[in-house]
Amino acid sequence: MPAINEPISHLSLSTSKDWREQAGHYRLIGSKCSNCGEMYFPQRWACPKCHSNQLEEYHLKPIGEVITSSIIYGVKEETNPMLQAVIKLQDGPIIAAEIIDANTELEPGSKVEMTLRKTGRNSIGAYLYAYKFRPLGAVSNNCDVQ
Repeated sequence: MPAINEPISHLSLSTSKDWREQAGHYRLIGSKCSNCGEMYFPQRWACPKCHSNQLEEYHLKPIGEVITSSIIYGVKEETNPMLQAVIKLQDGPIIAAEIIDANTELEPGSKVEMTLRKTGRNSIGAYLYAYKFRPLGAVSNNCDVQ
């Protein structure tokens, strides 16, 4: 990623590509400790388990299992409810994420898969995306980004 004070002539021709490829924004890129094998998301620079600083980039599988889920409401009751879940990824890390394409809370043990969805636009009008999860095999009316 270019430094903030770097001359504009040295910047990438595609800043959206640079943003898109940052670890953890649109892909589940974490870390794997070369010493003990523990995996983390988001990336870490030191292993909390064995204190090694020998971690390598690791592309986590986009499949997981729900540990628990809950419906969260906005400031006004029953407006814009959002289904959130704590998910154990197939590779081991536990993350929190929004669940989409489900009408009710998911049972513990339910299989889910990661997908990308538009979440809005930034100040210059470019679309913003975020990873979310949905029940494994769910059919969606929304356009997923691959």
